[in-house]
Amino acid sequence: MLVDLEAGAGAGVSVADRAAVGVLTRTFPVELVDRVIDQYWRREQRTRALPARLMFYFTLVLCLFPHE
Repeated sequence: MLVDLEAGAGAGVSVADRAAVGVLTRTFPVELVDRVIDQYWRREQRTRALPARLMFYFTLVLCLFPHE
């Protein structure tokens, strides 16, 4: 199956950016991230635009690319 990584990409979203997110979600699966968030009682109390899981991945990206 071929996947066109450029199709539907927004302005400023490169193939490398999409690949980096894919690597993070394979390295730290969603189920694992949710389990850790629940274990340490860090689940959001209200519905937010940026849920705890997304903030976890965002923090990892900030650590991996500090000069961006």
